[in-house]
Amino acid sequence: MIISRQKFDLGDKCLIEKIIVEPPFAYKALFEEEACFVYVEDGDTHFNAANERESVNSKESVLLKCGSYFVEWLKFNEAEACKIYAIHFYPEILKKLYYSDIPEFINHDRVGTSQIQKKASHTVIQKFIESLEFYFENPHLVNQELLKLKIKELVLLLIQTKYADSIKDLIATLFSPIEINFKNVIESHLFSPFSLEKLTILTHLSESSFKRTFKKIYNDTPANYFKKRKLDRAAELLKITQLSIGEIAYQVGYQDLAHFSRLFKSQFKISPTEFRLSQE
Repeated sequence: MIISRQKFDLGDKCLIEKIIVEPPFAYKALFEEEACFVYVEDGDTHFNAANERESVNSKESVLLKCGSYFVEWLKFNEAEACKIYAIHFYPEILKKLYYSDIPEFINHDRVGTSQIQKKASHTVIQKFIESLEFYFENPHLVNQELLKLKIKELVLLLIQTKYADSIKDLIATLFSPIEINFKNVIESHLFSPFSLEKLTILTHLSESSFKRTFKKIYNDTPANYFKKRKLDRAAELLKITQLSIGEIAYQVGYQDLAHFSRLFKSQFKISPTEFRLSQE
């Protein structure tokens, strides 16, 4: 659940925000016409896009292109809360900030492929976040001109890091919607514990359209196809690895070991343990 959310608006748009959540928690984020820079101050955060999944640890950050995402916070330890900072990049705001002097790296035609660009911990980014925290503690000092300066500051910092080339490429394509390939979405999340609802969101389809498209491509229902591929992969891992049955179940997208074992036995007529022993 969201414990607290503070934000600074520029006009009618949320520009900078600080969010504290209590894990476990999942949040649907839709950036239709904007990009978003997210800094994880505390806690482990997982970003899911159509064809990608990225885990981000404390003091790391990601730059997200426009699109649909599921953001997840999983409770692995006794940490009580996770804190993130989000800075939104709107094309119309950037154009107003730079007027006719738009930087070359925003205006050129280089095209990137990754929807989620992860950045490791970097001192200058941490210092920038510390400056934001000061303003969240003293919101009376914040005005529209200050917010504009903070956006310009972040852009300059991002292009001066050792990841400058990839950041330039990403910023240059932040505002071009990505044409999502249906099959790539399915294959990218084949072994994730994703519901049909989440997949329909990532493919930008209604449930009925998703099922029709799936049937046309795979000649099967989503439930049957996912189950068969997951269990076939589980059988392969039982043959070639020494991973525990619980670890294998988790890797192929099942969080309930008993449920996984029942499905496996239904498919192969023997339990996962018996299957592994039969391979020796």
